[in-house]
Amino acid sequence: MQNKDKHGFFSQIVKSIKDFDKYEDFAIEKTGKSMKYICLLILIFAIVVYVLFLYKFSISDTDGLSFFKENILNINYSQQELNLDNIDSIIVQSKHNVVIPIWIYILYLTSFLVDAVILGVVGYIISLISRIRIKYKACFNLAVHALTLPIILELIYMVINSITGYEIKYFNWMYTCISYVYMIVAILMIKTDFINRQLELIKLEKEQQKVREELQKQDEQEEQNKKEDNNKENKEENEEPEGLEEN
Repeated sequence: MQNKDKHGFFSQIVKSIKDFDKYEDFAIEKTGKSMKYICLLILIFAIVVYVLFLYKFSISDTDGLSFFKENILNINYSQQELNLDNIDSIIVQSKHNVVIPIWIYILYLTSFLVDAVILGVVGYIISLISRIRIKYKACFNLAVHALTLPIILELIYMVINSITGYEIKYFNWMYTCISYVYMIVAILMIKTDFINRQLELIKLEKEQQKVREELQKQDEQEEQNKKEDNNKENKEENEEPEGLEEN
């Protein structure tokens, strides 16, 4: 089956979130296409993060550095612990430099790709447990799309947290659970579709066998009728004509 996805990037985002039937197509697509998808998704993510980064710096250098360390470097510094050491000075001086957004993009892309690799391994194990063998490449493709909603939720949470300071405890656990739920549901849907196709093939095979039997009976009946007609013709040819009476 050749996978021809005519839908665009944003259509894939929508389908990754709400259309589990589409995951079977995601599984058989080329890995390069999945890589392109996640690279574009993280590019949007990184752009928004960089805008937030500049927004926090517009408030104060301390807020900007705190945001950078907590959300980009994942180093949990309190504002009292922040010191304008060498690296902090570099960040402050380079906040408008193109290096910072590139750095943000590389860090997040690497982080999410690691998540996709791990989730792909989990998916492969789940497929073995479910007794439906799926190649790891397909599991990785599923993982990439299963991370779509968690990535978007993380971005939304980051925006809300940066603007309002509102925090959600154990958000990272929720991020992980959602991606795992998507992976499990996707594999179970694929298994269900596979079983249904197998049942349809069995049903089709039975119907074809029934048709073949009926055709065979018709052929046998036609052959029998043909033989009877031949026998009748031969019998008529072998009969001697009766003589004419003389007057």
